[in-house]
Amino acid sequence: MELEVKKEGNEKYLSAKYIKFDEDNYQIQMIINNNINGLVPISIKNVNNEKELLYDITGMSTLSSIFERNLIKRDELMKITLAIKQLCESLKEYLLCEDNIKFDLNYIYYKTKHKQYFFCYCPETVDDFSLQMKSLFNQVLDYVNYNDRDAVSLAYGMQEIASRDDFTMDELLELALGSKEEQQPISIDDTEFDIEDQYDEDEKEEYKKSFFDIIKEFFHKDKKEEQEESIYIEETEEDFNFETDNLSDEDATVLLTSNAADYIILKSINREESIMVAPNKYPYVIGKSKRSSDYKVSSNVVSRVHARINYEMGVFTIEDLNSTNGTFVNEERLKPHEIKNIEKGDIIKLADLEFSVE
Repeated sequence: MELEVKKEGNEKYLSAKYIKFDEDNYQIQMIINNNINGLVPISIKNVNNEKELLYDITGMSTLSSIFERNLIKRDELMKITLAIKQLCESLKEYLLCEDNIKFDLNYIYYKTKHKQYFFCYCPETVDDFSLQMKSLFNQVLDYVNYNDRDAVSLAYGMQEIASRDDFTMDELLELALGSKEEQQPISIDDTEFDIEDQYDEDEKEEYKKSFFDIIKEFFHKDKKEEQEESIYIEETEEDFNFETDNLSDEDATVLLTSNAADYIILKSINREESIMVAPNKYPYVIGKSKRSSDYKVSSNVVSRVHARINYEMGVFTIEDLNSTNGTFVNEERLKPHEIKNIEKGDIIKLADLEFSVE
């Protein structure tokens, strides 16, 4: 099977070629002739005597593209789980099998207009449902917001449940919703993906201005305000642009001059190429995932999200994020998600990378 995104005028489709299916197959006809909640609508097209299955994804975005811009928070993970649970129930009503759903963030869609998740049903069995859930929640770990403790805890908990052969969707949903005492009504309609939901009523009124009014205001701004804003932006960028792969000792000295107690630097030990990690915000995640980490380390033995540095009430801490090869403080290995105080002079080891805290 070959998948390709096509555009025809204002319409957008996901085309499935070289797929074996019978046009009169009851599954295909069931989906074509029924508006099944949660399934991407499909149609059949004959091109050069080849049957092509078209998924109508007009107005939809893949979850992977959404989470590239906005990492997954706890509420969003809860809503995805609820959507999968509801989908499974819909499939049973039409005698369809969840093994035929492509559970992959690159092929799960969200339609802002309807505030709804959509899934692709494939006539060919994609894979065993339980195996797909395990793969999906492994994939989620790449997109989760590691500065959202609740999201991280839930993502790893769900990944652990999905790794079991005998798990159920009820277990995943129960974990997502919490205990009965903690549970609050949740609806997919309350999603944060809809841009309108990000503004309060006053802000909505502001956005009702015409495009030309906004342009007019922009070009009539007081020049003095523009100059002050420009100066502020330049100062802000200088204040916060601390992170670099090769920060010299002289640069580090300048960096810490203003208030040395508020900053630490991790300086690599016994490496040909010097690495200097200078957190510019907290919490601060270190790992090899460019998407989920604040500082990307190029190492095969460092986990995608390996450790998190935090600073509260004058105390620096480091937390192991369930890394494969461990986080060590002064040769003591931390347990998964264990938090340890650190201070200047300590030696931190991330897998095989050693750093001194300065």
